[in-house]
Amino acid sequence: MKPSMLIADPKGELTQLHQKDLEERGYEVKVVNLRSPFSSVKWNPLTPIYRKNKEMLEASEKIKVLEDRGVYSFEGKEYGRYEDAVGECNVKKQRLFDEAYEDLHDIVSGLCPIINKHEPIWESGARNFALAIALAMLEDSGNAELGMGEDRFNLYNLTKIATDSDKNCAGLKKYFSGRGVLSKAASLARQVLNSAENTRNSYLTTLYDKLGMFSDMGICSMTSGNEIDFGCMGDKPTAIFLQIPDEKETRHTLASILILQAYKELVAKANLEKDLTLSRPVYFILDEFGNLPPVHKLEQMVTVGRSRNIWLTLVVQSYAQLSKVYGSEAAEIIKSNCNVQIYIGTTDQKTLEDFSKRCGNYAVMKKSVGTSTSKSEEYSENFSFEERPLVYPSELQRLNKPGDMGNAVVTVFGFNPLKTRFTPSFECKVIHFKPTHIKDTAGRYFDEEDVFYDIKKRSVLEMVGELNIKVEKKLNRVKGKGKQWMVKLIEVLDKVLAFDEIEEILGFVEDGDTKMVLKKIKIIRDRAIKSGQEEIVAGLYKVDAMILAG
Repeated sequence: MKPSMLIADPKGELTQLHQKDLEERGYEVKVVNLRSPFSSVKWNPLTPIYRKNKEMLEASEKIKVLEDRGVYSFEGKEYGRYEDAVGECNVKKQRLFDEAYEDLHDIVSGLCPIINKHEPIWESGARNFALAIALAMLEDSGNAELGMGEDRFNLYNLTKIATDSDKNCAGLKKYFSGRGVLSKAASLARQVLNSAENTRNSYLTTLYDKLGMFSDMGICSMTSGNEIDFGCMGDKPTAIFLQIPDEKETRHTLASILILQAYKELVAKANLEKDLTLSRPVYFILDEFGNLPPVHKLEQMVTVGRSRNIWLTLVVQSYAQLSKVYGSEAAEIIKSNCNVQIYIGTTDQKTLEDFSKRCGNYAVMKKSVGTSTSKSEEYSENFSFEERPLVYPSELQRLNKPGDMGNAVVTVFGFNPLKTRFTPSFECKVIHFKPTHIKDTAGRYFDEEDVFYDIKKRSVLEMVGELNIKVEKKLNRVKGKGKQWMVKLIEVLDKVLAFDEIEEILGFVEDGDTKMVLKKIKIIRDRAIKSGQEEIVAGLYKVDAMILAG
């Protein structure tokens, strides 16, 4: 069975050497190009979260009535009572929301890692505020009038909202106001928005620094849509090349997020299988892994990945790289769960010593000879055993040298270590190099106006809703007075005026100020005449006549 692969390709050379051959072998090949993102396949890490949330919002529609049997069904299961079907549906909704929340948290944690362990409050606050914005956008997607569709639920808009810091953050405060008392978005945002101005500015400055890569329109373009389904790697042979520019470290964060998301989606797919494992093996071949930012939950990935038929190959220059990125404790967990380790070479002394210890020791017989000072002809022999390393650190350091390259030492859990030689790839007959003459993919223009999500729209709709309630209350009071012309006036005004103008006229109606009502009607009628609104003009004349008739 052909395995699927996710391959880190820092220089882009692996893509050039293997893409064509893989395609001829029946692989679907996708290239995530962080070096030239305008030409990359699109990948929006927020898309799966949006779809989970949409599934949650539409879950109630799956409850069906089976009239012929007098029962209710939800997702293939039947229930005798409607309440039971609703209860199962609500559990599904909560599960989907929890998954979406966890996925969002993982992505935001990758974007806003806590690096300063001595004073984490600023980075922690920035992370929580970014999560609050993402959750607010997710909440907005439940209201079609706001326009927060799948195409706008992206990191570009998250960044635009985060940087919308007008005077005293009035726009952001308005955006988070009016949400439900159980809104996690509003709750998380309070730490930043309700703090003193200097404190708030420190939080926001930290967040701006973390999201700085999204000032790059190429990255915004690449993450504005989604053309990758990682779950398909378990169904059909797929090769995803992840090109990571070593000279642009700010983009490395996205590589770490992509690796985690691919793993999580594959685990979710494995959980749907009977034996909880993928039918097709998937290999993560991660070159220069030690130069990437930390992949969230890597310890769990290494520990349980192989039971899901997911295999990780981590290429590092030394164990010290792992310790620097993940900390000593996590690095030890990662190392101890890599059951196959291949040593080629390093200059790091501790790595040399650790790998020497990993290879173990063997016993050697030691012979010692002694002579007597009093009797020169007498001597004695003693034999003892002592342990020595199977391979000394100094031997490992000289394993590959000019004129003798291609050597490796391999340790496998449960087996003795072995020293071996690599067959150069160009001499391996099963590997066919077919250089891919990759044409420059046409860059895809990023239309900011089309993708942009204006948070002010939500504030306006909220204000309109409040005015609508006020107008409705006044209208009911007006109708209660029994004046037919008042009702007719409202019907006409509703077609031509904004809510605040209607509210003003209703105030005169309530006060019984007929003179001001007629004056306002004349102003509106003259405006309607100039704009050719004949129906409105006729309606207002009719209202005039009704008022004058008493």
